[in-house]
Amino acid sequence: MKPDFKPAISPAVQIGLVGFALIAICYGFARFAFGLLLPQIDAELSLGPTVSGVISGGSFLGYCLFIIISAIATERFGPRVVATAAACVAAVGMAGIAVAPDAV
Repeated sequence: MKPDFKPAISPAVQIGLVGFALIAICYGFARFAFGLLLPQIDAELSLGPTVSGVISGGSFLGYCLFIIISAIATERFGPRVVATAAACVAAVGMAGIAVAPDAV
């Protein structure tokens, strides 16, 4: 006879916590890491304040647009698929920033 195992946290709360963590990672690290790394990036790529502002503003615009897209995608594909995709996109984006030879 199997023992009854019930998690201490409900599935809804679990997915909520995972979503919160992904937002913190995707928004926090992927967006604000640019600002933290900007002095080093500017030294290597000579971006200047205008290009830096456009990149930072574009990052925020993308975040706002993908909030809407993720809400629609969650209804269609489910929260786990969207959460996994968000984590992958953030990782690829950060890797792209790390190896970028220029601002483009």
